[in-house]
Amino acid sequence: MKNNENAHNYLVQWGLWHRQQDDLNLGYPKMTSFRKLMGATLEWDYDVKDVPVYLTITDDAALVMDKIITSMDLDLRTVLYLFYIKQMKVGEIEKAMGIKKNNGSQLLKTAITTFRHLDGFQRSAA
Repeated sequence: MKNNENAHNYLVQWGLWHRQQDDLNLGYPKMTSFRKLMGATLEWDYDVKDVPVYLTITDDAALVMDKIITSMDLDLRTVLYLFYIKQMKVGEIEKAMGIKKNNGSQLLKTAITTFRHLDGFQRSAA
């Protein structure tokens, strides 16, 4: 990977992969799926989060990323989990982790840079 943007793109896919894995285990579709089938309009306005993001990462690559992220410092892997899997905003992360305001974005940048420099993923993603 050449820069943090590539690392970010891989982490977005990793988060999406995890969210899809969680959705598969629920066993029941969300209520909005039934409403769409019945032709009902949604009760809320359009949100950027509703734009579909397609999964392009393989299970094997996601599992390699899991292993690498698990080897990271607790704060770094926590910020990655909260940002990419739980889709929390930086301010929410700061509050959840009990860190000072404006330190969340720096912690996230450090986590992404650390992930990018870990040797195992660079070889597997090449």
